[in-house]
Amino acid sequence: MNVQNLKNRYPELITYMKDDGYSKDYIDRVRREIEKVIANVNSSNWQSYEDIYHDYAKQGKSKAALKHRLASLGVIERFDVSGEFPDGRTRQRIVTNSKEQYLSIEFKRIIDTFRDSELQRGAKNPNTIYRESRRAINFLYALQSAGISKASEITQQSVIEAFMNKDGTQRWGRKCKYIISVVFKTNVPSNPELFTRLMAYLPDLREVRKNIQYLTDEEINKIKSVLSNRNSGFVGRHFKIGEKSKLYFQ
Repeated sequence: MNVQNLKNRYPELITYMKDDGYSKDYIDRVRREIEKVIANVNSSNWQSYEDIYHDYAKQGKSKAALKHRLASLGVIERFDVSGEFPDGRTRQRIVTNSKEQYLSIEFKRIIDTFRDSELQRGAKNPNTIYRESRRAINFLYALQSAGISKASEITQQSVIEAFMNKDGTQRWGRKCKYIISVVFKTNVPSNPELFTRLMAYLPDLREVRKNIQYLTDEEINKIKSVLSNRNSGFVGRHFKIGEKSKLYFQ
């Protein structure tokens, strides 16, 4: 976990909180937390802010103390990773909606193998690995919610169903598919036949494009009818070349 950005820029966060009217006690709590993160990141082998929180939880701290730690870490994580300043409304995202704790032992092992492999490879920022693992966790959680808790139980049909919403729309796109494929690939050495097969199960997804409205054939025919009628006020010529249609205005 690289905290150089935090180390260089955290005075900006403290100044912002002072100017925005945060209490002295709250600002001091955030400052102390920053100093602890910077001082202990190397010796504690933390890879994410979630690791820091779970480390605190293992120390047997009270719920009230953990709540304060989580709030402070949430402010720090947003500033360090996304460059966001606290706004008093956005909740912490460190453990929000975290489904990893509910995964089966085997599914957790798949995620751990992916993280360890990517960290060892060293080509990605740890925060990127963390975000990618979140997507894979959501996918495995969807399978587990359907009654599957082992990799050997995953079928092609269950994979397809996990990628789709109940109304038949696509839940995840190509980027998520790619990440899951990488997760399976990093697990291939443990069981080549199984994880190679699971990679083949991933669906061939279309790219989802938003806010694009297509005309129906009926609407196209109505437009052609109006444009070809000289009394309509519009004059046009329609040419068809192969499967493509072009309309030229006069």
